Amino acid sequence: MTSKVALPRDLAPILPGITYNEGFLSEGKTLPYFSFCQPDEKAHWSNDMTEFIAEASKTHFIDLYNRTVALDGVAPALSKPGSTYIDLGCSSGYMLEDTANAFPQASIFGSDYFGSGLAQCHKQLPDIPLLQMDVTNCPLPSNAFDAITCLNVLEHIPDDTKALQELYRLLRPSGRLVITVPMNQKLYDIMDEVHFHCRRYSWDDLESKVLKSGFKVLKMNYFGVMIYPPFYIQKRLNQIRFRGKSFEQKHQIALNQTRSTGRMRWMEKLCYWEKQLGQKMRYPFGIRTYLVATK
Repeated sequence: MTSKVALPRDLAPILPGITYNEGFLSEGKTLPYFSFCQPDEKAHWSNDMTEFIAEASKTHFIDLYNRTVALDGVAPALSKPGSTYIDLGCSSGYMLEDTANAFPQASIFGSDYFGSGLAQCHKQLPDIPLLQMDVTNCPLPSNAFDAITCLNVLEHIPDDTKALQELYRLLRPSGRLVITVPMNQKLYDIMDEVHFHCRRYSWDDLESKVLKSGFKVLKMNYFGVMIYPPFYIQKRLNQIRFRGKSFEQKHQIALNQTRSTGRMRWMEKLCYWEKQLGQKMRYPFGIRTYLVATK
Protein backbone atom coordinates (compact mmCIF):
# COMPACT_ATOMS: atom_id res chain seq x y z
CA MET A 1 0.00 0.00 0.00
CA THR A 2 1.39 3.40 -0.99
CA SER A 3 0.88 6.27 1.42
CA LYS A 4 1.38 9.95 0.76
CA VAL A 5 2.86 12.36 3.26
CA ALA A 6 2.22 16.06 2.78
CA LEU A 7 5.07 18.31 3.76
CA PRO A 8 4.06 21.12 6.14
CA ARG A 9 3.53 24.36 4.22
CA ASP A 10 6.45 26.16 5.88
CA LEU A 11 8.88 23.39 4.87
CA ALA A 12 7.88 23.28 1.21
CA PRO A 13 10.11 26.24 0.16
CA ILE A 14 13.26 24.30 1.03
CA LEU A 15 12.20 21.34 -1.12
CA PRO A 16 11.10 22.97 -4.40
CA GLY A 17 9.68 20.62 -6.97
CA ILE A 18 10.03 17.59 -4.70
CA THR A 19 7.16 15.41 -3.46
CA TYR A 20 7.11 12.51 -1.03
CA ASN A 21 5.61 9.10 -1.68
CA GLU A 22 7.44 6.48 0.40
CA GLY A 23 10.57 8.32 -0.64
CA PHE A 24 11.51 11.71 -2.04
CA LEU A 25 10.64 11.94 -5.72
CA SER A 26 13.28 13.98 -7.52
CA GLU A 27 14.13 14.01 -11.23
CA GLY A 28 12.41 10.69 -11.80
CA LYS A 29 14.19 8.98 -8.90
CA THR A 30 12.91 7.87 -5.51
CA LEU A 31 15.35 8.75 -2.73
CA PRO A 32 15.13 7.18 0.76
CA TYR A 33 16.19 10.50 2.27
CA PHE A 34 16.86 14.04 1.11
CA SER A 35 20.45 15.18 1.58
CA PHE A 36 21.51 18.69 2.48
CA CYS A 37 25.11 17.85 3.36
CA GLN A 38 28.10 15.63 2.73
CA PRO A 39 29.45 14.25 6.03
CA ASP A 40 32.94 15.31 7.01
CA GLU A 41 35.28 12.32 7.22
CA LYS A 42 36.49 13.73 10.54
CA ALA A 43 32.97 13.82 12.00
CA HIS A 44 32.44 12.28 15.42
CA TRP A 45 30.55 9.22 14.19
CA SER A 46 31.01 6.52 11.59
CA ASN A 47 28.82 4.49 9.28
CA ASP A 48 30.22 1.37 10.94
CA MET A 49 28.41 2.31 14.14
CA THR A 50 24.95 2.21 12.56
CA GLU A 51 24.52 -1.56 12.90
CA PHE A 52 25.89 -1.49 16.44
CA ILE A 53 23.41 1.19 17.51
CA ALA A 54 20.51 -0.50 15.73
CA GLU A 55 21.18 -3.70 17.64
CA ALA A 56 21.97 -2.12 20.98
CA SER A 57 19.25 0.50 21.33
CA LYS A 58 16.08 -1.19 20.08
CA THR A 59 15.24 -3.10 23.24
CA HIS A 60 17.94 -2.11 25.75
CA PHE A 61 16.21 -1.08 28.97
CA ILE A 62 18.00 2.26 29.29
CA ASP A 63 17.12 3.23 25.71
CA LEU A 64 13.49 2.25 26.22
CA TYR A 65 13.52 4.48 29.30
CA ASN A 66 15.21 7.20 27.26
CA ARG A 67 12.43 7.19 24.66
CA THR A 68 9.70 7.05 27.29
CA VAL A 69 10.82 10.23 29.06
CA ALA A 70 11.22 11.91 25.66
CA LEU A 71 7.66 11.04 24.65
CA ASP A 72 6.37 12.44 27.92
CA GLY A 73 8.30 15.64 27.28
CA VAL A 74 6.94 16.32 23.78
CA ALA A 75 3.38 15.14 24.47
CA PRO A 76 1.89 18.59 25.26
CA ALA A 77 3.15 19.97 21.95
CA LEU A 78 2.07 17.02 19.80
CA SER A 79 -1.43 16.50 21.18
CA LYS A 80 -2.93 19.22 18.97
CA PRO A 81 -3.95 18.59 15.33
CA GLY A 82 -1.48 19.64 12.67
CA SER A 83 1.54 19.64 14.96
CA THR A 84 5.02 19.09 13.51
CA TYR A 85 7.87 17.11 15.02
CA ILE A 86 11.44 16.22 14.13
CA ASP A 87 13.87 13.83 15.79
CA LEU A 88 17.38 15.19 15.25
CA GLY A 89 19.88 12.34 15.20
CA CYS A 90 17.17 9.76 14.54
CA SER A 91 19.64 6.98 13.66
CA SER A 92 17.65 3.78 13.03
CA GLY A 93 14.32 5.43 13.83
CA TYR A 94 13.10 3.87 17.07
CA MET A 95 12.08 7.23 18.54
CA LEU A 96 10.30 8.13 15.30
CA GLU A 97 8.36 4.88 15.40
CA ASP A 98 7.29 5.39 19.02
CA THR A 99 6.23 8.97 18.30
CA ALA A 100 4.27 8.01 15.17
CA ASN A 101 2.39 5.37 17.16
CA ALA A 102 1.64 7.77 20.02
CA PHE A 103 0.74 10.80 17.86
CA PRO A 104 -0.54 9.58 14.47
CA GLN A 105 -2.02 12.99 13.68
CA ALA A 106 1.37 14.76 13.81
CA SER A 107 3.57 15.51 10.80
CA ILE A 108 6.78 13.65 11.67
CA PHE A 109 10.29 14.05 10.29
CA GLY A 110 13.62 12.46 11.06
CA SER A 111 17.13 13.70 10.43
CA ASP A 112 20.66 12.47 10.84
CA TYR A 113 24.13 13.44 9.70
CA PHE A 114 24.98 10.04 8.25
CA GLY A 115 23.11 8.36 5.44
CA SER A 116 23.60 4.76 6.54
CA GLY A 117 21.24 5.10 9.49
CA LEU A 118 18.71 7.02 7.41
CA ALA A 119 18.71 4.32 4.72
CA GLN A 120 18.04 1.67 7.34
CA CYS A 121 15.40 3.86 8.98
CA HIS A 122 13.60 4.36 5.65
CA LYS A 123 13.24 0.60 5.20
CA GLN A 124 11.40 0.38 8.51
CA LEU A 125 9.46 3.65 8.30
CA PRO A 126 8.84 4.53 4.64
CA ASP A 127 5.99 6.92 5.53
CA ILE A 128 8.29 9.31 7.42
CA PRO A 129 10.34 11.87 5.44
CA LEU A 130 14.01 11.75 6.37
CA LEU A 131 16.59 14.50 5.96
CA GLN A 132 20.36 14.26 5.96
CA MET A 133 21.73 17.48 7.45
CA ASP A 134 24.18 19.09 9.80
CA VAL A 135 22.32 20.42 12.84
CA THR A 136 24.93 23.14 13.32
CA ASN A 137 24.25 24.42 9.79
CA CYS A 138 20.59 23.60 9.37
CA PRO A 139 18.82 24.58 6.12
CA LEU A 140 15.31 24.38 7.56
CA PRO A 141 13.28 27.54 8.22
CA SER A 142 12.89 29.12 11.64
CA ASN A 143 9.91 28.23 13.85
CA ALA A 144 9.30 25.04 11.87
CA PHE A 145 8.49 22.52 14.60
CA ASP A 146 6.18 22.21 17.58
CA ALA A 147 8.41 19.56 19.11
CA ILE A 148 12.03 18.47 18.73
CA THR A 149 13.90 15.59 20.29
CA CYS A 150 17.69 15.42 20.36
CA LEU A 151 18.50 12.20 22.19
CA ASN A 152 22.12 11.26 22.88
CA VAL A 153 23.28 13.58 20.11
CA LEU A 154 24.86 16.71 21.61
CA GLU A 155 27.76 14.73 23.04
CA HIS A 156 28.81 13.86 19.46
CA ILE A 157 28.92 17.46 18.26
CA PRO A 158 32.11 19.48 18.80
CA ASP A 159 30.22 22.80 18.76
CA ASP A 160 27.23 21.88 20.90
CA THR A 161 26.52 25.57 21.59
CA LYS A 162 25.94 26.20 17.88
CA ALA A 163 23.69 23.13 17.74
CA LEU A 164 21.57 24.43 20.62
CA GLN A 165 21.24 27.82 18.93
CA GLU A 166 19.92 26.07 15.83
CA LEU A 167 17.47 24.04 17.90
CA TYR A 168 16.16 27.26 19.39
CA ARG A 169 15.71 28.75 15.93
CA LEU A 170 13.84 25.68 14.65
CA LEU A 171 11.43 25.43 17.58
CA ARG A 172 8.15 27.32 17.49
CA PRO A 173 7.20 29.58 20.41
CA SER A 174 5.74 27.48 23.25
CA GLY A 175 7.06 24.33 21.55
CA ARG A 176 8.88 21.53 23.37
CA LEU A 177 12.50 20.43 23.13
CA VAL A 178 13.71 17.24 24.81
CA ILE A 179 17.43 16.55 25.16
CA THR A 180 19.15 13.54 26.71
CA VAL A 181 22.91 13.31 27.28
CA PRO A 182 25.40 11.11 29.18
CA MET A 183 26.66 12.49 32.49
CA ASN A 184 29.95 12.87 34.39
CA GLN A 185 33.09 13.48 32.34
CA LYS A 186 35.15 11.60 34.94
CA LEU A 187 33.46 8.41 33.74
CA TYR A 188 34.52 8.80 30.11
CA ASP A 189 35.66 5.32 29.03
CA ILE A 190 35.86 2.94 26.08
CA MET A 191 32.07 3.03 25.63
CA ASP A 192 32.26 6.78 25.06
CA GLU A 193 35.31 6.42 22.88
CA VAL A 194 33.80 3.89 20.48
CA HIS A 195 30.61 5.98 20.31
CA PHE A 196 32.75 9.00 19.35
CA HIS A 197 31.56 11.11 22.28
CA CYS A 198 33.23 14.50 22.50
CA ARG A 199 32.24 14.78 26.16
CA ARG A 200 30.02 13.70 29.00
CA TYR A 201 28.11 16.51 30.69
CA SER A 202 27.71 17.97 34.14
CA TRP A 203 24.32 19.22 35.33
CA ASP A 204 25.43 22.85 35.48
CA ASP A 205 27.15 22.76 32.09
CA LEU A 206 24.12 21.39 30.25
CA GLU A 207 21.65 23.68 31.98
CA SER A 208 23.83 26.74 31.40
CA LYS A 209 24.27 26.06 27.69
CA VAL A 210 20.55 25.52 27.18
CA LEU A 211 19.62 28.70 29.03
CA LYS A 212 22.23 30.78 27.18
CA SER A 213 20.73 29.58 23.90
CA GLY A 214 17.46 31.27 24.88
CA PHE A 215 15.40 28.34 26.13
CA LYS A 216 13.38 28.15 29.32
CA VAL A 217 14.03 24.89 31.19
CA LEU A 218 10.78 23.26 32.24
CA LYS A 219 12.10 20.04 33.70
CA MET A 220 15.42 18.34 34.21
CA ASN A 221 16.41 15.18 36.03
CA TYR A 222 18.86 12.32 36.05
CA PHE A 223 17.81 8.84 34.98
CA GLY A 224 19.44 5.45 35.24
CA VAL A 225 19.72 6.24 38.95
CA MET A 226 19.02 2.80 40.37
CA ILE A 227 21.86 1.18 38.43
CA TYR A 228 24.33 4.03 38.86
CA PRO A 229 26.53 2.29 41.51
CA PRO A 230 27.39 -0.77 39.34
CA PHE A 231 27.56 1.51 36.29
CA TYR A 232 30.10 3.72 38.07
CA ILE A 233 32.22 0.71 39.05
CA GLN A 234 32.12 -0.72 35.52
CA LYS A 235 33.19 2.61 34.03
CA ARG A 236 36.14 2.89 36.40
CA LEU A 237 37.20 -0.70 35.68
CA ASN A 238 36.99 -0.02 31.94
CA GLN A 239 39.30 2.97 32.34
CA ILE A 240 41.88 0.84 34.12
CA ARG A 241 41.65 -2.49 32.30
CA PHE A 242 41.30 -1.43 28.65
CA ARG A 243 43.46 1.67 28.44
CA GLY A 244 46.00 0.12 26.08
CA LYS A 245 43.61 -1.76 23.81
CA SER A 246 43.22 -0.98 20.12
CA PHE A 247 40.08 0.76 18.92
CA GLU A 248 38.85 -2.48 17.31
CA GLN A 249 39.31 -4.35 20.60
CA LYS A 250 37.54 -1.61 22.53
CA HIS A 251 34.67 -1.71 20.02
CA GLN A 252 34.18 -5.44 20.57
CA ILE A 253 34.41 -5.09 24.36
CA ALA A 254 31.81 -2.31 24.31
CA LEU A 255 29.51 -4.38 22.11
CA ASN A 256 29.80 -7.38 24.44
CA GLN A 257 29.08 -5.26 27.50
CA THR A 258 26.04 -3.73 25.84
CA ARG A 259 24.69 -7.13 24.78
CA SER A 260 25.13 -8.51 28.29
CA THR A 261 22.80 -5.84 29.69
CA GLY A 262 20.28 -5.76 26.83
CA ARG A 263 16.60 -6.49 27.38
CA MET A 264 16.14 -7.20 31.08
CA ARG A 265 12.49 -7.18 32.13
CA TRP A 266 13.27 -6.60 35.78
CA MET A 267 15.37 -3.58 34.86
CA GLU A 268 12.51 -2.20 32.78
CA LYS A 269 10.25 -2.47 35.84
CA LEU A 270 12.90 -0.79 37.98
CA CYS A 271 13.14 2.05 35.47
CA TYR A 272 9.36 2.42 35.56
CA TRP A 273 9.36 2.97 39.31
CA GLU A 274 12.39 5.22 39.09
CA LYS A 275 10.49 7.35 36.57
CA GLN A 276 7.44 7.59 38.83
CA LEU A 277 9.51 8.65 41.82
CA GLY A 278 11.49 11.07 39.66
CA GLN A 279 8.32 13.07 39.01
CA LYS A 280 8.35 14.06 42.67
CA MET A 281 12.05 14.58 43.36
CA ARG A 282 15.35 15.51 41.76
CA TYR A 283 17.84 12.68 41.79
CA PRO A 284 21.41 13.45 42.91
CA PHE A 285 23.09 11.39 40.14
CA GLY A 286 22.41 9.11 37.21
CA ILE A 287 23.75 7.60 34.01
CA ARG A 288 22.08 10.21 31.83
CA THR A 289 20.08 13.42 32.17
CA TYR A 290 16.96 14.47 30.35
CA LEU A 291 15.98 18.10 29.91
CA VAL A 292 12.67 19.50 28.70
CA ALA A 293 12.71 23.09 27.48
CA THR A 294 10.46 25.56 25.69
CA LYS A 295 10.86 28.76 23.69
